Amino acid sequence: MVTRCSDCGVEASPTKTPRCLQCKTLMSLPPDASHFEVLGVPQGFSLTPADLDAAFRQRSLQVHPDRFAGASDKERRTAVERSAALTTAHRVLKHPESRALYLLKLANVGLPQTADPELLTELMEARETAESSPEAKAAVLDRATTERGALYARLADGFALLEQDGALLDAARMTPLADLVMRIRYLTRLCEDLQGVRDETPVATH
Repeated sequence: MVTRCSDCGVEASPTKTPRCLQCKTLMSLPPDASHFEVLGVPQGFSLTPADLDAAFRQRSLQVHPDRFAGASDKERRTAVERSAALTTAHRVLKHPESRALYLLKLANVGLPQTADPELLTELMEARETAESSPEAKAAVLDRATTERGALYARLADGFALLEQDGALLDAARMTPLADLVMRIRYLTRLCEDLQGVRDETPVATH
């Protein structure tokens, strides 16, 4: 994403190199910069937590407000804004479910408005079975966890194929993955309810 430095006018890429190569000023992020660009990582689903943590640490060293304590008001504001954007990007992309949702959003693909009635019936029956005994609850949790793992594998394969074909913005090809994400979300909630925990998955905002 190439733009021009607002201070010296030299062509620059603020998502790749936060400081202008000519005047060394910390540049503002373009308003349409994606979370992947903010972190400086490739756009895709296959990123690992280690990849994202490393990118976050590296970019944090470049834009953290503490590094600009003696800079101009403009640069200090830019550092605060970039640091906040970096934190949001890391939070959304680190969780595979919200990362998948964000990739769908970039392709203008939303989740189905209503869940498959068969899925809802299946989940309701699973909850009823789990309430019958501790052993049944453990068995239901084990099945749900196994199925969710298999769905994540299918989701990863689907995204990998689209990445290979350069089709991550192809809404028609991305839409089937939305159904997988929907099922994963319901299974996640089932597992959390059975375990008595709630993992607040970040919302995939821009």
